[in-house]
Amino acid sequence: MASKKVAVKAEPHGFEFGGPIGASLISFGLPIGCYAFAFLCNDVSGCPAPSLLSPSKLFTAPALSNKSGFQHALDTLATEVGWPGWTGLLNTEAVVGTLAWYAISLFLYAILPAQEVEGVELSTGGKLKYRFNTFLTAVTILVACAAGTFTLGPHFQVWTFIDRNYIQILTANILISYALGTYVYIASFGVKPGNADKRELAAGGHSGNILYDWYIGRELNPRISIPLIGEVDIKSFMELRPGMIGWMILDLAWIAKQYRTYGYITDSILMVVVSQSVYILDALWMEPAILTTMDITTDGFGFMLAFGDLTWVPFIYSIPARYLSVHPIILGPAYIAAILAVQGFGYYIFRASNNEKNRFRNNPNDPAVAHLKYIETASGSRLITSGWWGTARHINYMGDWFMSWSYCLPTLAAGYRLTPSILYPGTRLVTTDGMQGYAMPITYFFMIYFAILLVHREMRDEAKLRLDQTNGIARTETEQQFDNRGTTDIQSHWKPREKPSSGPLMASTSEQNHPEDQEEPPYPFSLGSYTPSLLLPTSSSPAAQKSFTQALLWSYAFNHAEAQSCFQTALYHDSHCVLAYWGLAVSGGPNYNLPWEGLGSEDERRAEVEKCREWIGKAVEVLERKEGGEDGVVRRLVEAVGRRYGVHIETQADGQVAVAKNEESFDYAAWNEAYAAAMGAIFKDFGHDPDITTLYVDALMNLHPWSLWDISTGKPMEGARTLEIKDLLEKSLDSEEGKNHPGLLHLYVHLMEMSPRPEDALPIANRLRKLVPDAGHLLHMPTHLDVLCGDWDRAMEGNRLAIRADEKYLAHRGGKNFYTLYRCHDFHFRVYAAMFAGRYGVSLATVEGLERTLLDDIEGVLRPNADFLEAFLGMRVHVYVRFGKWKELREMSMPEDVELCSVTAAMFRYGKGVAAAVEGDQNEAVRQGELFEEAKAKVKEGRTLFNNTAKDILNVAAAMLDGEVEYRTGNVEEGLASLRKAVELSDHLPYDEPWGWMQPPRHALGALLLEQGWVEEAKVEYEKDLGLDEKMHASNTILSFGLLFLFLSSLPTTSAWAIAFFERDDCWGDAYSVHSGDDNFSGKHPGYTRPGENADNQKCYWNKDWGLIQEPCTVATAPVPKSFYVGSNTGCVTGVLSEVKDKFFGRTTPGECNSLKNFKGRPALKRDPNLVFRCRSLAVMAAQDPPVQKKIGVYPVPSNGTKYSNTTDGTVAEDDDEWDDDEDHLEEVPEEDVAFDMWGNLLTPTEGATNAPAGVNATQE
Repeated sequence: MASKKVAVKAEPHGFEFGGPIGASLISFGLPIGCYAFAFLCNDVSGCPAPSLLSPSKLFTAPALSNKSGFQHALDTLATEVGWPGWTGLLNTEAVVGTLAWYAISLFLYAILPAQEVEGVELSTGGKLKYRFNTFLTAVTILVACAAGTFTLGPHFQVWTFIDRNYIQILTANILISYALGTYVYIASFGVKPGNADKRELAAGGHSGNILYDWYIGRELNPRISIPLIGEVDIKSFMELRPGMIGWMILDLAWIAKQYRTYGYITDSILMVVVSQSVYILDALWMEPAILTTMDITTDGFGFMLAFGDLTWVPFIYSIPARYLSVHPIILGPAYIAAILAVQGFGYYIFRASNNEKNRFRNNPNDPAVAHLKYIETASGSRLITSGWWGTARHINYMGDWFMSWSYCLPTLAAGYRLTPSILYPGTRLVTTDGMQGYAMPITYFFMIYFAILLVHREMRDEAKLRLDQTNGIARTETEQQFDNRGTTDIQSHWKPREKPSSGPLMASTSEQNHPEDQEEPPYPFSLGSYTPSLLLPTSSSPAAQKSFTQALLWSYAFNHAEAQSCFQTALYHDSHCVLAYWGLAVSGGPNYNLPWEGLGSEDERRAEVEKCREWIGKAVEVLERKEGGEDGVVRRLVEAVGRRYGVHIETQADGQVAVAKNEESFDYAAWNEAYAAAMGAIFKDFGHDPDITTLYVDALMNLHPWSLWDISTGKPMEGARTLEIKDLLEKSLDSEEGKNHPGLLHLYVHLMEMSPRPEDALPIANRLRKLVPDAGHLLHMPTHLDVLCGDWDRAMEGNRLAIRADEKYLAHRGGKNFYTLYRCHDFHFRVYAAMFAGRYGVSLATVEGLERTLLDDIEGVLRPNADFLEAFLGMRVHVYVRFGKWKELREMSMPEDVELCSVTAAMFRYGKGVAAAVEGDQNEAVRQGELFEEAKAKVKEGRTLFNNTAKDILNVAAAMLDGEVEYRTGNVEEGLASLRKAVELSDHLPYDEPWGWMQPPRHALGALLLEQGWVEEAKVEYEKDLGLDEKMHASNTILSFGLLFLFLSSLPTTSAWAIAFFERDDCWGDAYSVHSGDDNFSGKHPGYTRPGENADNQKCYWNKDWGLIQEPCTVATAPVPKSFYVGSNTGCVTGVLSEVKDKFFGRTTPGECNSLKNFKGRPALKRDPNLVFRCRSLAVMAAQDPPVQKKIGVYPVPSNGTKYSNTTDGTVAEDDDEWDDDEDHLEEVPEEDVAFDMWGNLLTPTEGATNAPAGVNATQE
């Protein structure tokens, strides 16, 4: 039976939160904590900042630095977290926006319909009235945001404002919290005993200590009257309105950010935001319920509640959504269902228990709660002792805490790293490599903090109850039993969650005898749908089979290190998998790109042999377990791979296996022959299987790596089984099982790239494009043929995709592996294609990516592998020379560590010498030539660039530099003789792709011959460059074809280093000069002129598709160089075009031009698929009728989504499939010119600018 309520005036009581000292630490520590979470989990470097994982390294300054370890740590962290500086913590935009948010909240509070509710009775008597419409306010704001998002999508100004000013908005709210806490503290001194305004001090808020009272809140329910708004209860207004709705708005802003960044929204961020929104909207809907909470009835309003409501809640509680906006995670239905179950369980407890409490407090006689038992305290409040509240004193806290799990669990084992994209400067790659779990204290902080908060609140309630008990409460037997249970908090109602047996982080399996499979993390690479048939270890677990398949694919992709890692994983799942041991042996040792002689010293080769022999021995130990059926193919494969390493394995009549090793003679060539013979025997019985064919062909190709064809004759190399290999591959590729086999396709490209007809392999190479999405080398391989055929756009695109896959592999596996060479090769290829396509921006950006991949870890990657990696750092010089960037060449900084960067140093001297010669500074050119010879002499013998030695390449550079210097000093004959020597040296370099010397010497030789007026001799050189003399090596077919076109048309030719092509404009009658490499410039420009015409009429086109230029258009203020243009005589032009068409393509109709078979003349000319489109346009022009588009060629899909066309009239020919890319051809991402040299120094510093830190200590000479 309830007793009469006794009104007790609240008296001051003891300190909480550690008293004044604790209040001080919290008041100034919590804002720092908010900044720590905002900065340490960021979208600049990662979550957490990566340097924090290596404290010893973080606090160790570089050897040459004059900074202390502490200063180095501060500088490093400032960079990694995006520290804006002290003044950058706040800006006007954020202040105005934040104040506007509070103004809107007040405005909606005043004008929207509201519910008037009385609060609980005050200790001094009477009740305050409250105005509640926060739910309607939230709906209004959400509708407005929805309208803006519907109109502008993720770029709606509210979302971008938050993302752009997040730190500054946080600062503004911190300052408002301090200001509000100070205001209510000062205003509290206006509270007078017995006043009519029903103002009273909080029991714990008038201790007499200024700092503590300011923190805890001196006045219980401070109010303020605002003109046009009316009276506002500050505490109830701040409790739910700006902070809780702000929390939801922040969440939605992070969804918009994820969509802006990635183009999709993940289920994980939806899980977090929907869960939190339900919680928030539920709280807003039940807004009157706050009147019975401790915040309203007990706690004063000071800095603690102001900061908690306005800053802590929105900015800390939204951390999981902010994390997922940068690191998108896809959970899947099973994990979502599990989280929803946890949340639903928590919500049920939370809402049911709170409803029970609220109904009882508002009306104890309500039939739904009338049966509940309770005790009454001295202060008059009633404590329920049955129902939900009889189960635990604060059962609602447990439900609240369970709900908080759903906010954090979607982040999984949190942690990510942001690494600069090598392919696209200015963008970053998100990976979890080495970071998983380290961010969990951040993303799961809400759950941890909430548990601590709720336990602390429970302790405060218990303290209050004990205080009441000391004031003389009569307790019944039931009440005594309730009290005797002691403190029953949420910790007694949960147990640590057991590890799940399956889920998105676990690999599930139906095999009971392979429980370890459940622990395997998801494999990070997508390798397509290929699955072996005969070679699949069917007796092993599904997980072992999956890892084996991945390993086999990586071996076909020539990433042998990753293949061996996957074979080892297969053995982890099944230690008796013979095929996995076989795979380790077959993926070790030599391969087509790394024959025996390339495996290091003799000791290193023997060590590799012993390692592979060990794996073979382990395979032999378990050979009694047959795999692959009764055919014994696995046993025979093990025997065959044994031959590769001098191991003779023989199965005796009794089934025992005898093993004999050749320890005396390490005859690697003989081993290769024996292995090929053994694979040939297996092929006779199992040649129908594409994997067996791949292994046999690989064995045959390794007998003569990179020597299958004689490129001087176009015939198979003597002794090589080239035609047999070709027949084997084509038959298998023609079968249903083999037509899309990655290994067969890869080897066929290698076979045909040196053949006299590489264009024949294009239809097959097209099958390989994008077949294995994350195998960078396979994405790259078709571009070997693209380059040979002059399809520069496709070569750039293919290597862009390859580099993107390489970046992913780098992020997961690091750069300390042999695959770094393949990654550099993809950059190298893209630079080469972009140079010949005339794409300066692409060339330079790709060079920068190549430099970063080597210079980011000099000691770990570059120095240990300098012999085969360092020469790549000279690519920048080729780009600058190709595009006539003489100023940039002069300003290049020389590497100080010339022993490490010896090839680079020599190439830099070459480039500086050419620049000086061209610009007329012959003394400097001679000086740089002498320095070049000194640098060249210091290059070690072991330095290579793929198939060429650095010395051979630098010999070409020496002849090129001598030619330029001699010619520019007036020694024309000597200069041309040196360039002819450069041509000879380049022609006789070992076959390589790209060619060992990146800039064909014939282009320079031909240009200088033209400058001397020796047109016929220049024509011969350009014809040779095209391959019209039936030599196999051709360089830039597009460029040389353009020049040859000029000769045949008897038109005026260009000056040195200049070339152009034509676009149709009426009668092809406009002149087209050239300029220095702006990829985006097209149209009129008053700064460019041509002889006899007004600058305003000048059209200066930069044709990306035909790869033109090095020399700027004529500038009005500069001397006028030679120029050329086509006259407006349509008949003349048509006659010229017809002559060219007949000479190179025969007398064909436009339809007949569509076939590569109709090409005439030198084989290399047939390699260029773009000539098909040119042929088509020529035939059309000869007919002088159908309209021809201005640009004829293969185009990437423009940003507006328009599909490209290969035809001149906008339609796609039905028979274009053999060279046309698929419709998913990705557009080229714009790449801007870069203002830094490779060492990190500004090329042309602006006033007040300083050089960036050097990657290698650099000096300017």
